[in-house]
Amino acid sequence: MPVICSRPSTIGYDFSNEDSNCLNAHGNIKSCSESLQCAKGYNGTVVVKSCTSTGNYIVGGCNALTAEAVTMENTEKIKDLTSVISSRNGTINATAVLDVMNEITANPTKIGSSARNLSVTLMANVLNDVEGDNNAIVNVEVLEKCAVVVSNVIDSMIIEDESFNDNGVSSASDSNNGNSSTTIKANDKVIKEKMVFVQKVIDLVDKISYLQTKNASLGTSATIVTPKLTIYSKRTDSSSLSSEIFSVGDTQFKAPTELSNQLA
Repeated sequence: MPVICSRPSTIGYDFSNEDSNCLNAHGNIKSCSESLQCAKGYNGTVVVKSCTSTGNYIVGGCNALTAEAVTMENTEKIKDLTSVISSRNGTINATAVLDVMNEITANPTKIGSSARNLSVTLMANVLNDVEGDNNAIVNVEVLEKCAVVVSNVIDSMIIEDESFNDNGVSSASDSNNGNSSTTIKANDKVIKEKMVFVQKVIDLVDKISYLQTKNASLGTSATIVTPKLTIYSKRTDSSSLSSEIFSVGDTQFKAPTELSNQLA
């Protein structure tokens, strides 16, 4: 009578494509191993040992990724995605690309500065591609997905800044050890890099804002809301814009005529 193995419940393994050989004590172990993979958050190569009597077969080889490893992995995923898009001829499937981007950036604590910058550059390229025909109206879903990814990378930088501020004691300690000059230069470099990144984000948000009402009729307004970002756009002519009153906090003002002509 054949010995039937059962699936283990070991954490860190994905059994969704489990081969039938896994459940047979005399099955092909190679086929079984190749049908399994490490679960998300784990890496390695799955190895299998079949059961010798009725019970679970044994799996091994997958190890939990460290936070640093996950961050590096996410950066590599965005690099690979950028490479694929760069080598492609024809239009980009913007929705599919942004779905992948959203999955990669969904956990802001696992996005480093390199991944943030790559993400913003990639999204700018996607929007330039979907803008395409000057007379076309851009799919709102694409803009909404892009805004979500922007929100994720903004959240990532905020979390990183909070962590940096919480660990500010190390700077004081370095200062006492005669390393204050090196620490200040390093901090200045980080600040400059973040200023460049923030400008890229502003440009990207401006692009989303513009595309929301591109080629729409005058008077059309649109809003995209994410957990960290609200983008409001309104299409109007220069005369209407110059007479409109804007409010920022407690301050109210009218747009100068020159600016109105540029923005209309």
